[in-house]
Amino acid sequence: MKVRKRPVEVEAMLWDGTEQGSIPIIHWAGDHGTVITYSEDIHPDTEEGMGTYHLTIRTMEGWMVARPGYAIIKGVKNEFYGCEPQIYEETYSTSTGMYSNMRQTLRDHRPYPAGSDQCYCGWRSPISLNDTESDRDQHRAHQVEVLMEVLAR
Repeated sequence: MKVRKRPVEVEAMLWDGTEQGSIPIIHWAGDHGTVITYSEDIHPDTEEGMGTYHLTIRTMEGWMVARPGYAIIKGVKNEFYGCEPQIYEETYSTSTGMYSNMRQTLRDHRPYPAGSDQCYCGWRSPISLNDTESDRDQHRAHQVEVLMEVLAR
């Protein structure tokens, strides 16, 4: 029998493998009563650190380990769990695609170097040809406008 998974909206944060990147995830989970810890991998034979790190997450089924690149997901019952990058990409492609589109949009919609009012996409600031605060504000407004279009897709 084939079944279809119901479409549900969940929250997720991608972990880059760094201690700095783990802090918002740990706080986010803690705010919802879930314990996540950041730890160094220990070599089983020497009990010495290996220089790689993981997150340990208390899930509904017990403790699990999330590696760098994993997405940490808050499910529909406020439960937290890690998801491997490939599975995340296949299952939650809309979210990942959105972040990728946003990064590309910001790259494509940045102002030319100082002294130009033109954006890399060809958009021109209506203010002046100088790199003034007004020009930079116009470019920021242009970026926001374009990002809003990306988010609306």
